Amino acid sequence: MNAEPETRTGVAWHLRTPEGTVYGPAPTATLRTWAEQGRIGPGCHVSADRSEWMPAESLKALDLSWRVDAGSEQFYGPLNLAAIQDLVREGTIPDSAQLVHVHTGAKTTVREQLDRKTRQDAEQQDRLAALQRENAEKAARIQQIEEALRAHEKTEREKEQLADRLAHAEERNVRRGAETAELRRRLDGITARLEESNAKLHEERRQRELGELELVKKERSLDDTLARLQEKERQIEELAKRHEQEAIRWRHKVRALLEERIRELEEESRAVAKRLRLAKQALVGGEPAEHTVEELEEADVERIPARSTASPVAPAAAPDLERLEAQAQRELEAWVAARRGADRKVRDMDSNENPRIPPRGPFGV
Repeated sequence: MNAEPETRTGVAWHLRTPEGTVYGPAPTATLRTWAEQGRIGPGCHVSADRSEWMPAESLKALDLSWRVDAGSEQFYGPLNLAAIQDLVREGTIPDSAQLVHVHTGAKTTVREQLDRKTRQDAEQQDRLAALQRENAEKAARIQQIEEALRAHEKTEREKEQLADRLAHAEERNVRRGAETAELRRRLDGITARLEESNAKLHEERRQRELGELELVKKERSLDDTLARLQEKERQIEELAKRHEQEAIRWRHKVRALLEERIRELEEESRAVAKRLRLAKQALVGGEPAEHTVEELEEADVERIPARSTASPVAPAAAPDLERLEAQAQRELEAWVAARRGADRKVRDMDSNENPRIPPRGPFGV
């Protein structure tokens, strides 16, 4: 890449240090600041596309134009003059060191060049201050002219606005005259309707007062009726409470009677089972006793199947045994039905909390 063209602007530069580290992209002004801070020096290269690199001193905007001869064959540069000033301030090089311009070969000392730069900076500051004062005066004059123009334009606009407002005011006056007449006519009609409404309102107020008196009478009558109904409801509640207590008392009595009857039936069942067991023993032994037969006549048991290995029974005892078994079967079925009915009545009493509702009937066992 050749030297930077003078007309090249808006370029984003990349900086490569001697160690190979690449910084950027950064605009030319940033690279100039880096050069003044001593961050760009010998061995640094710049590139706009990171493909073609050129020495940093070839970029004129960086002003890397001075090389320092510190003596004893010790050289610094090329560097920016501001970076050299920092080296002097840090004590790295003396201000008496010789400076050599890279492009022209002109020689001077660091002190002379810094003094010249200080004078140039002061002159530049003076010129800049003068330009700023001149620009401030011109800006003040321009502002005065602009204010005068704005005031003139404002005056013209105000004149136009006043003319428009005057024309509009005249039109409004004409319209207002017609509107006033129309409003007066409407006011007369409204006044007539208002008087008529006041008369109707007075009549309605009188009717409402009569209705309110009638309503007060009805409310008093309703209050009396409500008091009587509440008293009747209280009496009914007391009567229902007494009935409920009486029903609970009877329910307890019936339950006690049913439990007593159940116990009696259970005792009878155990007695029947005992008698049946004695009858079986008598039949197996082949010698039925007289008292065993009598007990079997009152037994309440299921039919007993015949055993193939049992001892033969006397022919005279067979008809009695069949009769006793049939009777025991019937009594046992009757006892089971009674037991189920008693259980159902107990469940119905437990589930029926309202004494005014009849209990569930025996619709089947």
